[in-house]
Amino acid sequence: MRMKLLAGVLLLTTATVLGAQGRRPITDTDLFKFVWAADPQMSPNGSQVAFVRVTADADKDRYDTQIFIVPADGSAAPRPLTSGRNDRAPRWSPDGRQLAFVRTPDPST
Repeated sequence: MRMKLLAGVLLLTTATVLGAQGRRPITDTDLFKFVWAADPQMSPNGSQVAFVRVTADADKDRYDTQIFIVPADGSAAPRPLTSGRNDRAPRWSPDGRQLAFVRTPDPST
């Protein structure tokens, strides 16, 4: 299930970039347009998936990460759960009622 979700997000991302610009080789600047899902974590009851949404910030030469959550059955679009720029490693509590994650403070704020 996790691999299917991740593969679907990556396929959709790649198809969107290539489809919007026609068929051509990927360039280094295209990499800054990619958005991908990482570290998917299924809730204990299997109803939700928390994952890390990764984007590239070309101006600051870094990756920005945010925690998103989505119903495992695909009945709704993913929604942001956190608003930080350095949020990662989501982990469900054993009862599935809480989600812990790591946030690295942004040194520029």
